[in-house]
Amino acid sequence: MNHEMTVKRVDTYLEAKGVRCPYCGSTSIDGGSIDYELGGIYQQMGCGDCDGEWVDGYTLDRVADANHDFIRETAADRAARRLALFEVWLMTERRTPTFSGYDKRYFELQESLAKFNL
Repeated sequence: MNHEMTVKRVDTYLEAKGVRCPYCGSTSIDGGSIDYELGGIYQQMGCGDCDGEWVDGYTLDRVADANHDFIRETAADRAARRLALFEVWLMTERRTPTFSGYDKRYFELQESLAKFNL
């Protein structure tokens, strides 16, 4: 398998919220060591199916107290975070959203994000 990182692979990986290998699309990915430098966090990542390796980069964008309550999180931030978590759940369950049950919440979150023009 070609393990060259391309813009298309990066875009696909980021759209999938980092739950699928950027090379083969597998959900069999593992995170390794985490390093902090220059205001960012970097984590070694790998795929158990294709043996691809890459590094995820994270930046600080909010702070929570000891109870994990975010301080100064905007309504748009909350809506985006909730939608992202729900999308990750959908991907890990390999489901397509429908208009019934919990999936209705997915569409409600999308609508609330639209109010913030995100």
